[in-house]
Amino acid sequence: SAWISQKYGLTNINTRTNTSTMIPKIQLFNKHFYFMLFADLLIFCLSFVLSYWFRFDFSIPSEYFTQICKTIPIVCGVKLFFFCLFGLYRGMWRYTSVSDFWRLLHAVIFSEITIIALIAFLYHFHGYPRSVFLLDGLIAIVLTGGMRLFIRSFYSSQDFPFAWTRSFFLPFGGENQGKPVIIVGAGDAGEKGARE
Repeated sequence: SAWISQKYGLTNINTRTNTSTMIPKIQLFNKHFYFMLFADLLIFCLSFVLSYWFRFDFSIPSEYFTQICKTIPIVCGVKLFFFCLFGLYRGMWRYTSVSDFWRLLHAVIFSEITIIALIAFLYHFHGYPRSVFLLDGLIAIVLTGGMRLFIRSFYSSQDFPFAWTRSFFLPFGGENQGKPVIIVGAGDAGEKGARE
């Protein structure tokens, strides 16, 4: 994890503070942060179930339901860990950037490798279709990336279809919420703070 943090710039931006950039402390007091966690957990569960659904041609055999239920906690826990490790909850989805999508891609790849290793260690892959984990990773990338792209487009473009409805989506906040502040300093951290 130290190598990952160094490679992807997840160390502290300001060495005079102890705030981790994986999940800034201020995010813990933001209700939208918990909405993002819950939404991603739902997507993790959905992508894993869909991987079985596609693997068995849209009809999951009944004997695999127990396998799905006992594996989903592992899948969700590992993916959530790597999403946090790669800093995917440092900001709101409406400010998702290209670098965030690269982080998402790497987070899914590392999480699938870890899940495969855990399943091999715990269950020796007995009865597990190998292709399920490849499908799960692909579906997770599409769904989590698609959700972030949708939210980004929804809030950044006036030409986005149904853009007039954005003020009704309370989990992501309205355009006029908040109060004026002064940001002292410069650099990426200040620019990101200004946008959020």
